[in-house]
Amino acid sequence: MPIATLREQIKGRAAENFFINRVMCRERWENDLWPRWLIGIRRATQEEDKNGIDFFAETRDAGEIPIQIKSSSAGAKTYKEKHSGKNRTVCIVIIGENELLGDVFRKTRKALGLARHQILNGKQQEFILA
Repeated sequence: MPIATLREQIKGRAAENFFINRVMCRERWENDLWPRWLIGIRRATQEEDKNGIDFFAETRDAGEIPIQIKSSSAGAKTYKEKHSGKNRTVCIVIIGENELLGDVFRKTRKALGLARHQILNGKQQEFILA
């Protein structure tokens, strides 16, 4: 598999920073825009990142839900091919260059809710795209 180009790495890091700084910002927590079952989001450790996870959503009742940020559908497809068969549900949040903040927030919230529901009901699918 080819190593990501510098441009791809920069786009990926920008998408991750957008996610943590804008989508998961303090104002959204203070205004109760996230569901009560969601405790918070933490950045993955270096070891977790090496295993293909960028963030974890910490929940009150379903444990931690892994989140992978991608800047394109092509990147999400490659990720799915590389990381399938790990027996876990991963939310893949695609943040394109022209995505609106509100749209990313809504699709992230929906994907996390679906992942939580599946975990609690023991019917996990491997990847949930947002």
